[in-house]
Formats: sequence, structure tokens, C-alpha cells
Amino acid sequence: MNPTGSSIPQDRRTLGEIKVEAFEQDVVINDRQQSFSAELLRLALLGIGGVGYVASKALPGAAAGEAVLHIGVGAKWLVLLAAVSFGLSSASALALRYFSSDLISSQLRIVRLRMRGSAGDFHRAQREEARRNRRLKWMRPLLLISSASLALGATGFIAFLFVVLRP
Repeated sequence: MNPTGSSIPQDRRTLGEIKVEAFEQDVVINDRQQSFSAELLRLALLGIGGVGYVASKALPGAAAGEAVLHIGVGAKWLVLLAAVSFGLSSASALALRYFSSDLISSQLRIVRLRMRGSAGDFHRAQREEARRNRRLKWMRPLLLISSASLALGATGFIAFLFVVLRP
């Protein structure tokens, strides 16, 4: 234990100790962001799996020599639109998860630098805040891109199924 009562030694190499209560709300918000982006990713990957399954049924079989589903040019464009949209949604959801994790670590770094309060720490904290703020600006567009492309992929896939399965 050092004179301040914490188990972390106070020297230039450490950034200091943070009380859990002071940071708990940030962790809860980050957990919700992570959960929502995980749901977006899960649904997008489910869509990719559905597109892959249907595409495999449209390819010619080895034994029969003929495809199970006969799809026209319009249906091919719909399934392509769905696959690309689901891919974009999953990529955006992964980026959202990365930025969310990175933002919580950045926030911790800022708080620790401000707590330590040595001469160069204030400048480093300001640089870290600028970096965090730039990354924060990416969160909303990524969320909108992931959600919109998931909806577009689902719409394209449903339209494809209607075109292919109509009597």
C-alpha cells in the first residue's frame, strides 16, 4: 500500500486507480451498445446464412444435373442485393462493436490521466479526448448503416422468396 491508500504504486508509469462507482454508468451504456450491435450482427449473419442456403438450392445438383430452384435475372439481382446488404450490415455492426470497446478504454485513459495530473498529462488527456470525440462521431452513422442495410437485405431476401416461390 502506498501513502494514498491504494494498492497501485504512484509513479510515472501508472495512470492511477479509478473507483468503480465513478465509472459504472459508462460501463452500463457501453454494455447496451455492445448488446445492440451483437443483435445486429447476429441477424445479419443469419441473413447471410439464409441467402447461402437458397443460393445452394439454385445451383445444379451433382446427381440430378438440374437446379432445385429456377431463378430468373430479377431474382438473381434480388438475392445479390440481399447478400451485399447483409454483408454491409455485419461489417458495420463489427465496426460499431470495435469503436464501442475502444471508446470505453479511451474514456478510462482520459479519467486516469486527469486523476494523475502531472505536467504532460493534461495535454495527453486533451489529445485523447479529441481522438475519442472523432470516434464518437462514427457511432451514429455506423448504427444507421448497419440497421438500414439489415432492413434492405431482409426486404430484398423476402422479395426474392416471393419471386422464386410464386406459383
